Amino acid sequence: MRGADGTIIGAVEIFNDNSSVIEARRKVEAMNRLAFLDHLTQMPNRRFLEMSLQTALAEYQMHKDTLGVLIIDLDGFKEINDSFGHSCGDRVLQEAAKTLTGSLRPTDIVGRWGGDEFLAIVRNVDGEMLSQLAGRCVVLMAETSVLRNNEKRISLSVSVGAALSRTGETAEELVRRADELMYRSKNGGRSRATTE
Repeated sequence: MRGADGTIIGAVEIFNDNSSVIEARRKVEAMNRLAFLDHLTQMPNRRFLEMSLQTALAEYQMHKDTLGVLIIDLDGFKEINDSFGHSCGDRVLQEAAKTLTGSLRPTDIVGRWGGDEFLAIVRNVDGEMLSQLAGRCVVLMAETSVLRNNEKRISLSVSVGAALSRTGETAEELVRRADELMYRSKNGGRSRATTE
């Protein structure tokens, strides 16, 4: 506030409690994270992966940037759960998630597809690079193990199916092809990758 001669004679402050707005924003952000995050592995969940794959396919159709999908399935996971319990199975999934995240490039998206299955979306790859990334997942997972009840380590392995996108192919068709290739890896002896 200024006096008649223009000098400052006082000030007025208006206070507003916006803590409820800040708290509401925080809750919305937390709900968004939960909507797209697998609670056990802290990886992207299936919903996020489906949205990301649709986006990547649209970009592929527009710009012809190459795109591949990996379906990664833990070998023998049911036996681990049945023999050592679900808490051990949960630790296996968490370690597998860490290993897979470290196996791929920072620009790749990998998340939990469901159960003991993971899906990775890899962009800007050719067949050779896709095969190398799939193979890296197999090799690094074979070096991963989980301590069971402070006694013995359980070694892990994965079977991987890797498919490059084709012009006009839908997300469902691409995932289905990768899934069929993963089953070829399982039927071929496990702990291997099959690429097409």
